Amino acid sequence: MILLLIPKKEGSKALLLEFKQVRKEEELESASKLALSQIQAQAYHTEILQYPHVQEVIEVGIALSL
Repeated sequence: MILLLIPKKEGSKALLLEFKQVRKEEELESASKLALSQIQAQAYHTEILQYPHVQEVIEVGIALSL
């Protein structure tokens, strides 16, 4: 699941979060790295940077064990 936060203020940073769910706690690190690599592979930041007021995109991969 992807969550994108685009600011309204000029010159701000957008936040792009990719969430992964795992069954085992031992898989958390690899899942978060996978989430981040998926963001980079899909180049989501290129679309976000089309907004004239967005100067930078912060990309974060988050893994959850439920």
